[in-house]
Amino acid sequence: MFSIGSSHIEHHLLQSSEKSGVVASSYTYSFQFSTTFDHESGAPFEPPSGGPSNDVASAPKPLSPYEKYLTNCASKLKPAECGKQIFSGVFVGNQIISDYCCHSLVNDVGKSCHYDLTRNALQWPAYAKNKTEILKRNDKVWNDCIAVRPILP
Repeated sequence: MFSIGSSHIEHHLLQSSEKSGVVASSYTYSFQFSTTFDHESGAPFEPPSGGPSNDVASAPKPLSPYEKYLTNCASKLKPAECGKQIFSGVFVGNQIISDYCCHSLVNDVGKSCHYDLTRNALQWPAYAKNKTEILKRNDKVWNDCIAVRPILP
């Protein structure tokens, strides 16, 4: 299952359920929409009805140091609209990034975090199949953003 969605910025990934064999990821790069996919079929994932599970195996595992690093990276991008713009620009290719969001990406997130967040998302089949195009768009978003003039006070 791959999930994107939140009203705040977080990054949680590789939470596994031993019972179902599903690897789950909640990847929020300041997104306010929510989409959940079965990572193998790409089909929308519908959680089982009947309330929360009492299955201990489905509890999330603590974040690794790298996952904490990615969480910190994603938390630097504000506001939420900027995450939507950058995500669409990189993963969909149908978004022009506003000057404000470019400044946040360049000055607050930085190149290493931007690239690491993208590379991490590429581990999921829904994105891996378009890896070359996504990496080109990732470069384009970054290069377009560093060319934006500073916002004057």
